[in-house]
Amino acid sequence: RSVEIYEETGVINGPKTGPFSRALRGSRRAVVIDVWMCRALGIDHVHYGDRITLRRTCDRVILRVSRKIGWTPTETQAAIWTGYLVLRGRNPGRIEL
Repeated sequence: RSVEIYEETGVINGPKTGPFSRALRGSRRAVVIDVWMCRALGIDHVHYGDRITLRRTCDRVILRVSRKIGWTPTETQAAIWTGYLVLRGRNPGRIEL
């Protein structure tokens, strides 16, 4: 559905695609919650997209942790995502800048 909306309006939006787009454009506050982040946070990803309260809670958790460790929300979310994938035996790969 997100692709259809983009094709119709030229706007990227949605519980994951909007923040993902902002992160790709350099936002240091964008928090991307996908299936792996839901798992890392101990929530069922099936309910994430439909429940704005759950999305706000996830964002608040990431923001609180980022303030506590002195990182940006985007860095914090990326570190949690990467750490959880490694914990589950996955290789998240790396990007050489």
